[in-house]
Amino acid sequence: MSIEFRPAESEESQRLTSIIQETSGGLVDYILTGVIPFTKPHLILRSQVITEDSLYSYRNMVVCEEEGEIIGLILAYPWDEQVASDLTRRYLSEQKYGVVEDLLNSAEENSLFINTFWVSEKYRGEGLADVLMDVAAEWARSKGLTRLSLHVWKGNERAVRFYSRHGFIQTRTFPFPDHKLLHYKTGKLQMCKELA
Repeated sequence: MSIEFRPAESEESQRLTSIIQETSGGLVDYILTGVIPFTKPHLILRSQVITEDSLYSYRNMVVCEEEGEIIGLILAYPWDEQVASDLTRRYLSEQKYGVVEDLLNSAEENSLFINTFWVSEKYRGEGLADVLMDVAAEWARSKGLTRLSLHVWKGNERAVRFYSRHGFIQTRTFPFPDHKLLHYKTGKLQMCKELA
């Protein structure tokens, strides 16, 4: 098995978009449905993945690849880049903006905020996620940051256990409206880890 970690590329935008959408637990669909009439959420997200100065840009991603297949992904950026833009405010309904504003304005100070952390189903439990977490820690250190932070669905018990095992502690809870597009009805946790 020959595994490589490398920066994501814009040509991979379709696959990267699918991974982010899958990992979001319905949040991408909830937030982006109806933002642009007659445009599906994945197309809006994909436009952000290929936009170089977007938070969701491929430039903010590291992928893990085996034999040409993406088997792991981290989408992350420094905490002070995670803010709700005027554009976000303009296009989202008041209820959706309230949810997004809380999430976007909450990253832990001096942290690399991990927006998306994903490992292919067939590689889960094999130790790849542990290595990917080490990659995130090194990425943070290379930017002069001393912490990692992230949001995770409270009901995603496997992920919460994984992050806890890696030294993350819960720092905040975000309630979410009950909505058919959201896979979890339990809200989100904000978790943070101090780097040694």
